[in-house]
Amino acid sequence: MIPEGFLAALDDPMALKITVRLNPWGATAALDGDLDMATEAPAGAALDAVLTAVAARRTRSPGPVGPVGLVLDVSRVFADVRGLTVLHLLWRAGERRAVAVALSGAGPLLHRMVELLTSPGVPLYPDVAEAWNAVLTTSERVERV
Repeated sequence: MIPEGFLAALDDPMALKITVRLNPWGATAALDGDLDMATEAPAGAALDAVLTAVAARRTRSPGPVGPVGLVLDVSRVFADVRGLTVLHLLWRAGERRAVAVALSGAGPLLHRMVELLTSPGVPLYPDVAEAWNAVLTTSERVERV
């Protein structure tokens, strides 16, 4: 299980920092720094570990489970195409594990890359609160996956 306030230890902590905050429905992971070729592999592994922990909540809960999600706060991250690939693969893995993955706070460049390069598109929201609101109202989609 990912502990509250978990901080991913990447090879170069100055390049990218990932801070995880748990909530009753999953987790919010705040990324700070560069998500690019240099951080692609360790960031992907760290985010996959968070997704695995969030998905495990679904299997450990007795009775019906509501929406389970992972919101990525990317408001303080620079991402190139390799970074976008990490985010897209995480979103796809979330679909397979019945975990809604959403991005919040994407800057203009990342927002445009998501629109152009992902289909049907990784969900984008202006801030973390709106992303969670959307995740919590998508229980039909989450249950269908």
